[in-house]
Amino acid sequence: MLVGGTASILGEDSIHVRDVHRQALETFDNLSRLVASARPATRIENASEDATRDLLAAFRELRVYIVREEHADVLQGLVRERFSPAARIEFAQADLCRQELLVEIEGLAVL
Repeated sequence: MLVGGTASILGEDSIHVRDVHRQALETFDNLSRLVASARPATRIENASEDATRDLLAAFRELRVYIVREEHADVLQGLVRERFSPAARIEFAQADLCRQELLVEIEGLAVL
């Protein structure tokens, strides 16, 4: 499954404005929900951190877009701690389509 441009968005609203840590966690939740929705037998409601990690393990490749250089260490740590060590992860500086977003992730998951 190819996932593009996932960020800290619920519905149409950007959330956790100015909080890079919470934006990253919300993005991880969104990514795990996408994997769960592609797996018919998987349901997640109020997913635990362990359930989210199991779903994130499906990602084999990631590109993490970081807006501000000062957030790079925090985001790299969060991503490396939650995704599989076998995943190929690329970090890149980029401006995003919504000014309030500080991180965006795209990737390839194997279902």
